[in-house]
Amino acid sequence: MRFMKIVLSTALLLGTSALAQDPVAQLKTTKKCIKCDLMGTDLSGLDLRGADLSGSNLTMAMLGNTDLRESKLREAKFVDADAPGINVSENILYFSNWSGANLKGADFSESDAKAITLENADLQNANMRGARLWGVNFQGADLRGADFTDAHLGQANMINTDLTKAKVQDVILWKTKLSGATLYEDTCELARQDGAIMDETTKCIPRP
Repeated sequence: MRFMKIVLSTALLLGTSALAQDPVAQLKTTKKCIKCDLMGTDLSGLDLRGADLSGSNLTMAMLGNTDLRESKLREAKFVDADAPGINVSENILYFSNWSGANLKGADFSESDAKAITLENADLQNANMRGARLWGVNFQGADLRGADFTDAHLGQANMINTDLTKAKVQDVILWKTKLSGATLYEDTCELARQDGAIMDETTKCIPRP
């Protein structure tokens, strides 16, 4: 009997050790992988809803159509990740870094995304509806077809972006940086009313 207990305890310890050594297995099993190194891993299409990836490194990870709704992604790194169609709606994304990521068709709706970095990211047709995007860096991002309806973009950095192909209905642009940005004239007027930071390099063009 004592021998069997020792065998079972050893097996349990070995299983726990294996999970600790394999962060992907840990994530799939427990949906919790805080400060894990997941660089370059393939997590495409997985159901990781409610996962905690706070502080984890997912640089160059493959995350196409991955479900990360209602997850905790604070300070996680998604630099150059290939993540078309990823769903990170209703998330806590504070200070996460998505620079250069492929986020075509991604869903960020209703997320708390304070001070995240989306510099040079591909956000074509991304869903940003109702997201709280305070202090977010969009500089150089491709925003064609992105939907910012009802989004809060206070103090965001949208320097050198083109908003003429994005949906910006009822968006808040309070103190948003728009130097070098291209907007339609009615959006420019909305931005002025919100106290956006604009200068001679901001292009306000008539709608076609």
